[in-house]
Amino acid sequence: MSAKVCLRCDWSGETNAGVCPSCGTALFSSAPRPDASGGGDPADRRAIDATEQRRPWASRIAVAAIGLFAVSAFVFVQLHPGPATGVGSAAGRDGYLLVPVGGSSGARLWVWDVATGTAEPGPVLGAMPDELVESVSLQDTWIGLTTPTASGGRTASVVRDLGPTGRPIVVARGRFVAWSAAGGYVSVARTRPLGGCRADLEVRTWFVTIGQGERRFSGTVCGSLAAFGRDRLVPYVALETNGGLRIAQVGNDFLSTQLRGRTILSISNDGDLLVQAPGGPLELWFQPSAPIRVGSSHRGLMPDDVLAWSADASQAYVLGSDGGVHGVYRLTVGPQPRPRQPQLIVATTALDVAVTTAANGDVFIATDGVVRRWHDGSLTDVAVPPGAPVPQGPILWVSALPYSSPEG
Repeated sequence: MSAKVCLRCDWSGETNAGVCPSCGTALFSSAPRPDASGGGDPADRRAIDATEQRRPWASRIAVAAIGLFAVSAFVFVQLHPGPATGVGSAAGRDGYLLVPVGGSSGARLWVWDVATGTAEPGPVLGAMPDELVESVSLQDTWIGLTTPTASGGRTASVVRDLGPTGRPIVVARGRFVAWSAAGGYVSVARTRPLGGCRADLEVRTWFVTIGQGERRFSGTVCGSLAAFGRDRLVPYVALETNGGLRIAQVGNDFLSTQLRGRTILSISNDGDLLVQAPGGPLELWFQPSAPIRVGSSHRGLMPDDVLAWSADASQAYVLGSDGGVHGVYRLTVGPQPRPRQPQLIVATTALDVAVTTAANGDVFIATDGVVRRWHDGSLTDVAVPPGAPVPQGPILWVSALPYSSPEG
């Protein structure tokens, strides 16, 4: 007989049995562990051996769980980035507006501190951008921008320092540029006519944070490139021929036609497409439904431009006319049988209109240099800070001022 203990009910005593006489749980010896010569109670050895066999499997499961959690966390951050946390944390603040302004020496980006009503000059951009995006990664927060070229193409660049000495760093060039919503990826499309309907098409995607790209498609297509866009995963092209329009998803060296008779206006991070037939109203399309007309009037919402998306891709902000009223409309999108009617945010006939959304759902709207903030259904003016010029072109709200060393 040997001294044993039950770890479940705390029974202890001397017994030759391998299980507790009180609760039936396997017993453990309170004496020193038997050596490799095989001494000791066989029941004790069986209990100890069973415990030791379970430990490696438990360790492996724990390691696998930790690894899976780490990978999942990385993917979640890339696909669902939160507010930036760079230098100048905006906790408890209203964030910052990035405002480009043209000048004799080119465009310059100005940084407005919304909380204090002050502004500082930022980097010189060279050309007025068509688009500004916040590029979020695990390490740094940069600003992505698309600027036109003299030849009619577009350049995708990033700004890593918003000080006055910061400069854009070119990432890629193409006829069309499409950023992912979080700015971690940018795709470019290039075409070269071959005669008739035939053209060479090349689509490449660049991983901004590591400065590397991959070819998504290179081949001959029938049709001219009418529009380009991307969601968080893949690019899309709209091709136009004498037979009409088609929208195709760009795979790895293949095109998969998704919708005919429409062109791309904008694509959400979640793959909701805002599309338009020639001369038709704005439509929302998501697989596998048919396009759904948007608008409260008989004709529908006639779009001029899709200006912005909310961070969660549930709202789109569209400049256009509905029922004879021209202005900025908010559209709720998503896989529902009938999208809600667009809500008029502000009526305007301005020529230069820009929209950006804040993390709390507020919307900043610039119309011919006048900036207003839409909060809980009401508009308030945002004064131009002292010494700052009147804004032009696109605007971008960020929660913090990004910075990383150009040598980083």
